[in-house]
Amino acid sequence: MKRQYLGDSKDSFKWDYHDYLMQHVPFAQFQIVWMMTPNDRKTHGSSDPKLYPARNETLELCYRLKAQPDPSSVLSLPKRTSGIYRVLSYKPDEHFTMRNRTRYFSELSLASNQLIFFDPDNGFKPGKCTEAHLKYEEIDEVLERLPPSSAISIFQIHRRKSFETDFDAIQKRLVRGLGTAIYWHSLMFVCISLSPGLMKKIEEANEAYRQNRPVKTLRSTGDGGFRGAYFQHSSKNREH
Repeated sequence: MKRQYLGDSKDSFKWDYHDYLMQHVPFAQFQIVWMMTPNDRKTHGSSDPKLYPARNETLELCYRLKAQPDPSSVLSLPKRTSGIYRVLSYKPDEHFTMRNRTRYFSELSLASNQLIFFDPDNGFKPGKCTEAHLKYEEIDEVLERLPPSSAISIFQIHRRKSFETDFDAIQKRLVRGLGTAIYWHSLMFVCISLSPGLMKKIEEANEAYRQNRPVKTLRSTGDGGFRGAYFQHSSKNREH
C-alpha cells in the first residue's frame, strides 16, 4: 500500500466491500495490515473513487482520504456506516521492506472473531518476491495461529491472466485453509479461512454483495476448481 493510493476507485471498492463483509458475517474486529511502501511518481492512485459504485458513506470517506491521505481516517468507517465492529490499524506509519518483513507481522492481533486484511501493493508473490508482495508462507504462519472464528483477506492486483486462472493458482499454493474471492476491473480480494462454516458465511456475504455491485465472485469447489458468478450493474462499468 502507498499513501498515494488512498481514496482512489480501488479504495472505494476496498472499503465498501470489507465494511459489508464485516457487518454481514459478522466480525467484531477489522485489522488492517497496511504493508506501507514509499510513494512514487507514477499516476497510480489518481482515479476518482466514484468510478466504483460504492455507497455514499464510502465515497465520502474516499474523498476525504484523497484530500488528506491519512490512514487513520479509515478508523471512522464503521461509524460512517453504522457498523458495530472496531477497526485496528496495524503499523500505518512503518514502511514494509524485505529487511523487516520477518518481524513485521510478529505483533499482529490474533483475536477471535476478526477479519485480518493484508494490503500489499500487488498481492501474492509471483516468481520473484519484493516488498510489494505477500508470501504464501507468511499467510500460512498467520493461519496456523489464527482461531477458526477468524479469517483473512488479501489484496490482489490483476496479473496479466484472468482472475479465474489466478485464483485457481493461488488455491493450489495455499498450504491450508479454504479460499473464496470477489473481484472488479483490475482488483481481487481473496478471503481464506480454516473453518468451513465461516467460509460459507463469507461466500453468502459475497453473493449478497454481488447482487447490487458490478463484481464477480469465485469460490473453491474443493477439488482444485472454482465456481463463479457475476452481476451486471445497470450503469456502465467505467474503468480507471
